[in-house]
Parts: sequence; C-alpha cells; structure tokens
Amino acid sequence: MVDAAEEIIPSACQEVQKADNETKKSMETAGIRFETYLDSLIDDPHLTSVGLIQSVEHPTEGTLRVAGPAATWSKTPPSIRHYPPRLGEHGQEILRESGFSDAEIERLAADGALINPDL
Repeated sequence: MVDAAEEIIPSACQEVQKADNETKKSMETAGIRFETYLDSLIDDPHLTSVGLIQSVEHPTEGTLRVAGPAATWSKTPPSIRHYPPRLGEHGQEILRESGFSDAEIERLAADGALINPDL
C-alpha cells in the first residue's frame, strides 16, 4: 500500500503543479496577479523570519518546511516538538485507543486497510 502511495503521490503532485502553472499563465495573460500557495508562502522570507514557516528535521524525509504556531506568548512560547507522521505511522495506536482489539487491528492490516510504514 505504501509503495502504491509513493508511486501515485509524486505523479499527482506533478499534475497539480501543471494545473497551477496553466492557471497562473492564464491569469497573468489576463493581467491578474496569481501565485500558488507553495510559490507564495512556503518560501516567503517574512513568514520564515516571524516563525510562521519553520524547518523540521524528519528522521526519514530529511528537512521539511512546515507551518509554525500562528500565535506566540512571552511566558509560554509554542514550538514544534514533533515531526509530521509518516503515512500510517500512528494507525495502530489510534485504532487501539478507539477500542479496536489487537485481533481486529491485525485483521485490518492483513486486509490492507491499515498501512504499516515500518514494513
């Protein structure tokens, strides 16, 4: 399942980027300023300098650019304490906390309904 996602996601991202580029070109031709989310925000130096965009080291994905806390407080400053989970990383724990038995979770995994990123 993870292998299929790893094949599909890059292709889907390329299609979205192609559509964004076509939309951007059409808007610019019409004289309308247009930027996609990633183009205009993720690399914005101001948002980085005020901490709204931060870099996080992920153990398997390398350095990721993520949204930081939207608000800050002087006495209890927020921070990013964990990296974003991989696809399916906490699935078993979530199901267990939701009342599923180990046998039910194993059956879901065997049926391919639960992704285990460690396999």
